[in-house]
Order: sequence, then structure tokens, then C-alpha cells
Amino acid sequence: MNGELNLMSVTTILTDLSDVLIGGIIGLDDAISNKYGESFGNEFSIRFASTYSAFNDLMRGRISEEEYWECLYLDGLWGDILSIADMRDLFTLNMKKTIPGTLDLYSRLILPNGCSPKYYIVSDHIKEYREHITNWHRDIFNLIDKAYWSYDCGRIKRDDDFFTIFFQDNSISSNDVIFIDDSRQNIDNANRSNILSIHFSSSETLKEDLLKLGFSFTSKAP
Repeated sequence: MNGELNLMSVTTILTDLSDVLIGGIIGLDDAISNKYGESFGNEFSIRFASTYSAFNDLMRGRISEEEYWECLYLDGLWGDILSIADMRDLFTLNMKKTIPGTLDLYSRLILPNGCSPKYYIVSDHIKEYREHITNWHRDIFNLIDKAYWSYDCGRIKRDDDFFTIFFQDNSISSNDVIFIDDSRQNIDNANRSNILSIHFSSSETLKEDLLKLGFSFTSKAP
């Protein structure tokens, strides 16, 4: 967490989506293990790691979802037991989940300057799921002011120029924002861009980190 900037100037929360507000690729290996056995979950983890560059290109919008799954299944991995359709179903179920507590915190958050924040979702995601996600999680998208997707700008958050492009596209300054993400690599990249950043591990620790910085929360609605 980089706390060197003027907190009173913060107007906008830049929040990751997957694994901060909703489920994502993390945990898919556990879902596979639970349904098809531990060996399949382990094999998925190994294959996902080996195709991670292709997964990043998927989120940049350079390849389609179909092309990525075919890459993951190259040489007939898992055969008829765990098909691409099965994998998609498990991935969909994971994305329908919500991360406990985060949306509640955001809905009650007050900035150090006493104002309510604007919210931008800043997400590395897959364009084929855009409409599905907004339908599955209307409560989240009703709260936010804008969603900024990796595939729309052709960059992911670990790319050196991502945040430069983000600020140009949205006409805001790094001094105006605080960035919340579960990826250490994304946090490090944001810090290099002089962005006040918090690494997310749970809504409980996020609340503690925000309170330390002088943020506050309204009471829960009755």
C-alpha cells in the first residue's frame, strides 16, 4: 500500500472485479477437483500455468474465448471426462459467486474528504462474458459509475502502459484515485504509476486498510 499521496484529493475508487467483487479463474481448480477428482484439478492448474500467456491475450482481446479453450485442451487433454463445455459451466458458476462483504463496504464507504466516492471497475476480463456478468451482478453494476475492460483498450493491468492509457481515456489523474486489486503484480504496476493502492485479500482486511488511511463507513441500512 502506497500512502504518500494526498488522501484528501481522492475522489474515485478503482476496483478490480474478479476475486475482489465476484469469482474468477482463481478457485476453478478446486471446483474441478471437487467434481472430477484432485488429479484433474492439479492438471488444470498445470495446464493453465503453461497457457497463461494465451490467457493474457484473451483478456487483451487478441484471441477469442473459443481459441483459448482450444489452446487449453491442445492434444486432447482430459478427453470425454472433462469437456470444454464442462469447463465453461464450472467457470460460469464461479463467476456467479460474489466475494463476501466487498460490495457492502463499497456501498457504505466515505472518503477522507467526507464525500462518497465514484467507482470504476478496472478489470482484466473476457469480452464474451460482459453481458452475462452485468446481468448476474446487477447490484454491483448499479453501484459503479463506469467499467473499464482490458479488451477494450488492448492492455491488461500488468502492462507497463495500462494506467497511462487508463488516465488518458478517462481524463482523471493518479492523484484522484485509490486502486484495489488482489494481484500483487497489478498493485506493483499501479505503485510505479504513483497510484495509491491496496492489495485485497478479504473484505475484512480491506476495511482495516481503509480505516487506517482515514476512510470511514456509514452504518448499515436497516
